[in-house]
Amino acid sequence: APGAEPKITVAGIKTLKSKTRIANAETVFDGELLVVAGVMNSAREPGELWIAWPEIFRIKNEALKEKAEKLIKEAYAKKRKNQ
Repeated sequence: APGAEPKITVAGIKTLKSKTRIANAETVFDGELLVVAGVMNSAREPGELWIAWPEIFRIKNEALKEKAEKLIKEAYAKKRKNQ
């Protein structure tokens, strides 16, 4: 349906050795568009994570962006727990 919210899945989390960019998250929109986002350690708020999207990629809908970032953080936490 036009205007329907895309289905978002996190296809994979790859942990990195960097202290700042701690993982890459393969995020899939509608099963077609794959975007690799960075899971970042916050320098301003220790213990907090934030998501870095590629410079050319924008999610204009704030609620959709928050949903995608929440899914990425949950997938990252699950991966860490299972390591």
